[in-house]
Amino acid sequence: MDESLKTIVENSKAINKDFEIIKSKILELLDKGVMPSEESINKAIETILTQNSFIKESELEDKVEEKLKDLNFKAPSKEELKTMIKEIIGDLNLNQKINFSSKPPTALTKANVNDLIIRYDGSKKQIWLCIEKDEQNLTKWINLLGDEVSSNLEKKVIITFDRVKKSGQYGGCLSDLRIGFENGFASTNQIIKGLNEGAFLITKDGKGLDVCDYQEVEELQEPLENQIKGKVKTSGIYDDARYHCITNIFKKYEGGADQCCLWNSLESKVEIELNTETMPLNLFAKGTGYYGQVEISNVTMQIITKASGEIIETKDYIGIMQEADAYGDYAFLFNFKEKLNQ
Repeated sequence: MDESLKTIVENSKAINKDFEIIKSKILELLDKGVMPSEESINKAIETILTQNSFIKESELEDKVEEKLKDLNFKAPSKEELKTMIKEIIGDLNLNQKINFSSKPPTALTKANVNDLIIRYDGSKKQIWLCIEKDEQNLTKWINLLGDEVSSNLEKKVIITFDRVKKSGQYGGCLSDLRIGFENGFASTNQIIKGLNEGAFLITKDGKGLDVCDYQEVEELQEPLENQIKGKVKTSGIYDDARYHCITNIFKKYEGGADQCCLWNSLESKVEIELNTETMPLNLFAKGTGYYGQVEISNVTMQIITKASGEIIETKDYIGIMQEADAYGDYAFLFNFKEKLNQ
């Protein structure tokens, strides 16, 4: 290609500012030892020109047209531009994979460690570097132009059990429900009151069987490092939210009608959802309260891993009933054990 034309195009303002930003960031990557391959660069250039993300030919024609006419030149074609950009970026000696996308990467994005994704959607400009890839080919990314880390992995723990009335009035009561971790049972910190469903915040402090220091709130605080948000739901609670809410199971029963839940049905299922990556080890509860007693059975736990909303793994556990006489009457204790043949 004619060197004078190449000089005009390289120095022209027609080269989109966003492309200049990206080029400068690639230079920064080189300083950090990040090296893309020639094949990946060629593919990236093709993407740039095909999607017209960084170089707008209409602007190129408008801004350079007069100079080209003065020199009796024709505007360069897309293929000619592609050749020039390949030469420009090729001089950088890149040897690692670069892709372009209008969306940020997720844990499901296929890549190898040190691969790059340049994101440009008109409002956001980001360079994502793959920093981790696990045995399931799930990837973790960091934005080199900011502090964001993207893995998009979400883990939830679902605990369920059946409840049946044993004695007393209506459908019986349940209280003192605690979830155990390596350091003992977590204590209740906050409760969003609800008749058949509600939310809670627990603290993994190992003091759950002793501490009774909680608040009823309208909105849960953001959890600290040792805290977990959760939800609870059931059916058939006696229809009086002043006293008998399902969320009362997280309180400590000391004789008050509002310190336990009360069912109006003979049997029901309870489901507890925890937003945590830490696996619970135990479940404790007292099947007693102001109006009567219940038994709980069929305790199960499922750990669900999602990536970008898609379930990628589930692990199932069963609750093995343990001796609980040391905890008083109507106490139930279950240890979780992984279910075989999943």
